[in-house]
Amino acid sequence: MNQEWFTTAHLAGLPLLPSTPRGINKIADRESWESRKRAKGKGREYHINSLPEETQRHLRHQQAVAAVNVMSAATPLPNEVALDKIMGPLAESTQARLTRKEQSLKDFSALPAGPKKTRAKARKWTVEALNIYRQTHGGTKQSSRAQFAQAFNDHTLDKDTIDPPQWVREQMPKYNGTHTLSAASLHRWENDLFNNGIMALVDSYGQNKGRSKIECNEALKKIVLGTLFKYPHITAKDIKAYIEAGHTELDIVSIKGIDRYIKSWKADNAQLWTKITNPDKWKNIYMAAVGSHHDQIIRLNQLWEMDSTPGDWMLTDGRHSVVGVIDMYSRRLKLYVSKTSKATAVCQVFRRAAIAWGIPEAIRTDNGKDYVSKQIDEVVEALELEHEVCIPFASEEKGTIERAMRTMSHGILDLLPGFIGHNVAERKVIESRKAFAQRIMDKDAVVDVALSSDDLQVILDEWTDHLYMHNIHGADDMDGKTPFQKASEWTAPVRRISDERVLDMLLAEVAGTCSIQKKGIRFKKHWYCNPKLFEHMDDHEKTKVTIRYDEQDIGRLAVYISGCFICWAECPELLGTSRKEAAAAIKAHQKKFLNEQSKQYKRYKKEITDNVADVVRQHQVEQSQKIYAFPPKSTEHTTPAIQSVTGLEASQQPTAPEETKREKEIKEQIANNTFKPVVLNITESETPEDRYRRWARVEHQMQNGEPVSDDLKAALKRYQQSSGYKMMKDFFKEFGLSIGEAN
Repeated sequence: MNQEWFTTAHLAGLPLLPSTPRGINKIADRESWESRKRAKGKGREYHINSLPEETQRHLRHQQAVAAVNVMSAATPLPNEVALDKIMGPLAESTQARLTRKEQSLKDFSALPAGPKKTRAKARKWTVEALNIYRQTHGGTKQSSRAQFAQAFNDHTLDKDTIDPPQWVREQMPKYNGTHTLSAASLHRWENDLFNNGIMALVDSYGQNKGRSKIECNEALKKIVLGTLFKYPHITAKDIKAYIEAGHTELDIVSIKGIDRYIKSWKADNAQLWTKITNPDKWKNIYMAAVGSHHDQIIRLNQLWEMDSTPGDWMLTDGRHSVVGVIDMYSRRLKLYVSKTSKATAVCQVFRRAAIAWGIPEAIRTDNGKDYVSKQIDEVVEALELEHEVCIPFASEEKGTIERAMRTMSHGILDLLPGFIGHNVAERKVIESRKAFAQRIMDKDAVVDVALSSDDLQVILDEWTDHLYMHNIHGADDMDGKTPFQKASEWTAPVRRISDERVLDMLLAEVAGTCSIQKKGIRFKKHWYCNPKLFEHMDDHEKTKVTIRYDEQDIGRLAVYISGCFICWAECPELLGTSRKEAAAAIKAHQKKFLNEQSKQYKRYKKEITDNVADVVRQHQVEQSQKIYAFPPKSTEHTTPAIQSVTGLEASQQPTAPEETKREKEIKEQIANNTFKPVVLNITESETPEDRYRRWARVEHQMQNGEPVSDDLKAALKRYQQSSGYKMMKDFFKEFGLSIGEAN
């Protein structure tokens, strides 16, 4: 009843298998299933052990249920829970157990084919056969295990229901050629399979592999691997010395033991070790490259990649870098030699490509400071481009330009002086070609070349325009064409800027800010001037300008004020022109400009016919009339002490002068309770002149002997100490203005 071989018709549609016999045959050929020719009929049949684990489980389930139906008249058990009651104790029907068994099945499927995997399958088959035997013969679980083990060893199992195949018998325990299957082994296998899945039947897989002293001692393992990660080139001898010196309690392994463990670990973790020691090599060998940056490139100038050589060139005029740009569609390449890889150089190589190829839709760069600078952002914004910035340390995102730069480092060797020739003196130089090209692509490396930057630029232009441009490119999307052919076949319009000066203004380097002086603008010990420059020289301390320059044309500066272009300022000495002639032209232009402005200002002057001082004085007089309030009614406060002092002073002082008419009127009004204080009419829009008039009237009242409250006197005193009081007093005195009269 325990069937091992199945036809394609029987397998079609089972879990994890195709639904047609043809699909079964395809997957069987692809996975090399164990098969044999059918005894009857055409075609082949496949062994159950070659099938996926889920499919095997399904078939075993069917066989177990069928066996129960044969031995019992009861209704067939319909589900897996019922089958668990037959096949083993339901010791742990929890989600944790099911999760463990699911993970166990995944881990087992990932194991490589071998004797341990085959032995685990044989044990699983034996456990399932034991459950069938138990249902057939009855008895307790313990007794059924012993009976089954004895029958298995004696080859007396019922061949009609349970017939162990030869491959299963070969994996069972033996002693001196005789099977020694025991009830204890069956008990252990049953529990392991039910609680932890088939992976538990593997002979300690992954636990004893490489179980050296280092592997068994977690603290020692951390030290060995930690020193290896920190110092990738460290030797086993040095690690041993470190353990002896700093961790004597862990000095339990020899140098050879450490060396064997390191070699074994590196072999088992080749990808990780390559990632740690050589990230670039890891990218080339291991990093997945399923997609392509060129899959979405379908237009000319759709995307440009930009980058700089990691190494520098030591030329006769100093250290230089090479900056490159490549069109992702056609693979056209431009290179530019610069003192440093900074935003200026990036702009200049962009300018060269824009003039020759047109304006791109987008650019892709890394996140270096020269590619994400303010100047680059201004160019991108002005030309309305998209700027794709690669994530840090992900150079593979701009792999096209990097490969092009590497091709350049090898391609120009034959063009460089000192790298051609056949005499003995040049032999060492010729032998170092590979090292030269490699150093150019190494970060921070420096390569000496007996050339000037101008000479190297000429050589790079010759190589890109006449060699690289007309060589067949091997990329799949190039269809065996050269960059020249790929670009020439494009017939759609290309965006261009016809005026190169516009590009100059956008891409020239920002050299900083400075002031316009009488001689012009001073930059790097030279004076730059332009007639239009002096039109903005109102106050050279305040007139600040921003200047841009092209390192290939240092004789000219682009001048901006508040972001607006003013002019190109030129240095006569650097351009080879006469400063005397330039000065004469500038003076003539400046004089003409000022004369035109003077005519307009003179017309403004004629329109002013009034006397300004009279107009101001008259206006102030009209606004000066204000009404001020007198203090409220008050009573005299006196005490005997005050009266004694007052009487003494009165006897010693001369007789007071006769009261004025106004004072008599005020006293009579106060005595008759008819005195009405004047309300001070103060508006919110009071001017400094109004304020001065108000307090001046209070001063006048005090001088005339009119009563004024103590609060008003204190406020007047504070005002008299202010600068506004002194200024307005002088102003009224100078212009003879009146303070007005109180009503």
